[in-house]
Amino acid sequence: MLDDVADVAYWRERAERAEAQLTDTQSRLTETSQRTTELAEQVAVLRRILFGRSSEKTRPAPDRQETAHPDGQDERDSASPGDAPARRGQRRGRSGHGRRDYSQLETREEIHDVPAAERTCAGCGAAFVPLGTEDSEQIDWQVTITRIVHRRLRYRRRCTCPGSRTVIAPVPGKPIAKGRFTPAFLARLLYEKYVLGLGLHRIARALATGGFAVAEGTIAGALQATADLLAPLEQAIIARKATAVQVHADETGWQVFEHREGTDSTRWWLWVFVTEDTMVFTMDPTRSAAVLYRHVGIERTATALPEGRRLVVSWRLLHRLSVPRPGRRRRSAVVLGAHP
Repeated sequence: MLDDVADVAYWRERAERAEAQLTDTQSRLTETSQRTTELAEQVAVLRRILFGRSSEKTRPAPDRQETAHPDGQDERDSASPGDAPARRGQRRGRSGHGRRDYSQLETREEIHDVPAAERTCAGCGAAFVPLGTEDSEQIDWQVTITRIVHRRLRYRRRCTCPGSRTVIAPVPGKPIAKGRFTPAFLARLLYEKYVLGLGLHRIARALATGGFAVAEGTIAGALQATADLLAPLEQAIIARKATAVQVHADETGWQVFEHREGTDSTRWWLWVFVTEDTMVFTMDPTRSAAVLYRHVGIERTATALPEGRRLVVSWRLLHRLSVPRPGRRRRSAVVLGAHP
């Protein structure tokens, strides 16, 4: 009898352990299945990026009037897999777009006359009668670097009346005190550096080609001096961004050579905020959500947005926002605030 009770207890214990192992195995199997699904989605995205057809390589749709066969079948559909690919460029028989009109450019006319000896008859010597012109145009590209010398006229008083004995014309205005660059030069420099993305070495070489040999340090100093001039524009762009209804944000690590008190780390964070009509980059020593709150104009302690405001924030930073995540993880954005 005691042996039967011991056997029942033994097998009951083994059954309980098996049941616990089965529950744990099912839980891990569920997590593994979810992870496999996520990895499969990532592989599909990467496969499309790596092996998908590029939009630049997609051939335009054929002209139905030019390439249609008598039986109504398209030429591309009728081509066999072994046929050579269609040639690039303008198709023979199709109307082109013609030459573009550049009449808005600054125009300079040059008159080319027939030599005087060829404007008279060789037999009787009678002069030819003008018969209009035959016109053609060319586009010229010139880069001119000019040295401007300001000569301020001075005058001396000839009378003995009280007052200053001499007067001189006022100093011309300069965007940078004691600087040598005109406003137009600085505007072109900012365009070359920040719009075209050229390095200082290439800008210096281009200037040297035009006859103006300048050190790269001088160009860097001019760019640094213009920072204060662009500060009001920067603040206006940031204020405009704070009123947007949709913001895409992201950050990445950025190494800087600046010592911060209390830490030996040189890692900062480069943030970017993109809206419909603005793009703002900023450096911050942290990747805290406080940076995002500050740039989108939200109080960290506020429980709701102001009445009537609606804000859509990109998914990338939602794991650091103190708002619930709606739906599955594949949701790309969250809506903050109620509809008006």
